[in-house]
Amino acid sequence: MKYVYIVAVQPIVYIWEKVSQEGYDSLEKAQKFIESRSDNPVKCTEFLYQGTTNVYRIYEISIK
Repeated sequence: MKYVYIVAVQPIVYIWEKVSQEGYDSLEKAQKFIESRSDNPVKCTEFLYQGTTNVYRIYEISIK
């Protein structure tokens, strides 16, 4: 089974999330994308980051 990793960004002041336009073929690539963001996100878990203005979540999607 193959997995794709999708990043969703939620501004701290809102309840909605915006899904990134790109998917990633590894968790590490999705994490590097988040770590490159300008609000300096800090890793909370493998799939959750907290920045100064946004919360970032990584979703693992299985492809059959």
